[in-house]
Amino acid sequence: MQFKEGIDYNYVIPENESTTVGIKLLTGPFRDVVYQYGKVKFEEGANDDIYLGFIYNVIESPYEKDYLNEKFKNYIGDILVEIMSQNIEKGLLDEAGTDYIEDSDTK
Repeated sequence: MQFKEGIDYNYVIPENESTTVGIKLLTGPFRDVVYQYGKVKFEEGANDDIYLGFIYNVIESPYEKDYLNEKFKNYIGDILVEIMSQNIEKGLLDEAGTDYIEDSDTK
């Protein structure tokens, strides 16, 4: 499944979190949920499989807490993969997750 910014999700700045960016889901089974990603890492599983591990924080949700279950985590994990892939294509990240955004004060 491919997710598109502006169609399936938008970046938002939550009212009480002026220093971080959240993601608001615009479509799908978790529409109107706002959340943030925390630490992201790649983990090696059994059989040398690689998994994307991440922490997330739900900021706003019209749903009961029990609704935001493993299906929700898989859903936002797919979005995270899409965001990372887009940033690699744009040259903002490399495959190891290194951030290449320059700080304008360092020039």
